[in-house]
Amino acid sequence: MDVHVTDTIRDIDEKEWNALAGHDYPECSHAWYRAVEDSGVEKMHYIFLKEKGKVLAGAGCFLFREVVYHMTLPLLEVQSPLGASGAFFSHTPEHTTILVKNLEEIRKRERAQALAIFCLKKDEFHFYKEQMKGFAEVPINDNTYIDLNFSD
Repeated sequence: MDVHVTDTIRDIDEKEWNALAGHDYPECSHAWYRAVEDSGVEKMHYIFLKEKGKVLAGAGCFLFREVVYHMTLPLLEVQSPLGASGAFFSHTPEHTTILVKNLEEIRKRERAQALAIFCLKKDEFHFYKEQMKGFAEVPINDNTYIDLNFSD
């Protein structure tokens, strides 16, 4: 299995990425990531796992600086940039382990304090929880209201 770590989505074929990420959310598409890269809004990092030329798993991430009580906490967010969808695509425990190991290397290189993997479905959470140390669930009840306070 080949592991490719890169800073551009252009290193993977558009059809391969879209097949991996699915077509449910536009912010997971190859075109979305290309637009984010071209705009310079976020510096992205990607990991692709290939076997016999076929992409089997992948992840996209960026450095996010959270300000908490006048302190800046750098996190490596594994999420679609400027979107609300996840960017961690794995179907086996072996692929998950390899992706997390490489995400950890990117985290160290970017000097982030922790990994933040968002937008996992409940069944995905239980699958990934076995693979990751320090992984925590934040349950939200169906009737929970979150004010995102967007100005636009």
